[in-house]
Amino acid sequence: MESKLEDIAQFTGEIDYGDAMRISSKAASDKEYRKKVRELIGDWEDAQEEGDEEAATKAAKAIKALSPEK
Repeated sequence: MESKLEDIAQFTGEIDYGDAMRISSKAASDKEYRKKVRELIGDWEDAQEEGDEEAATKAAKAIKALSPEK
């Protein structure tokens, strides 16, 4: 999961690598949280495949909103 989050950070700039690590860490211990993050990663991947930058950015922003506080 962390590598996919790092891809999102690299491609969109909406999240950073620190966010990716915090999200991945929390997802490892919280099943419901992990499910939400996986759904949003899937949304982002679908948008990338379709070339829909607006939808990809929207998914990345939604992932950022789930990022635990530092």
